[in-house]
Amino acid sequence: MKRTITHLSAAAAVALTGLCVTAAPASAAPACSAPEWPPDTTDGFAVIKGDQWTSKFNLKKAPYSHCGNSVLMWGGDKLELSCYMYNDYGNKWYYGWTRYGDNYYKGWMSAANLEWFTGWSGGKCVIDEA
Repeated sequence: MKRTITHLSAAAAVALTGLCVTAAPASAAPACSAPEWPPDTTDGFAVIKGDQWTSKFNLKKAPYSHCGNSVLMWGGDKLELSCYMYNDYGNKWYYGWTRYGDNYYKGWMSAANLEWFTGWSGGKCVIDEA
């Protein structure tokens, strides 16, 4: 019996060898670089969604979830807003800054993580190419 199983396994391996398929290369994720706007361009603020005990979202270095983190923000924290843009996937991201203690952190937050806005006039991030 042991010999039969061994022969069947070998036969199955040979049969499956012809079925191997190579995967096409995955398309590269967008680069994690984005222009910065100075904190003095603040135009209102938004509040991080959820409560301070259970909700947390990373302020990102570029407007994509795969990019590096600037700082971890908790539900109810305030994000001072400078502008917004849509990334290559069509997701809306806001550029802004927050302060924890004596430190200021700037970066990008997905619109999906923001709960409400105050004093926001809706400026789009514009790159001055002059």
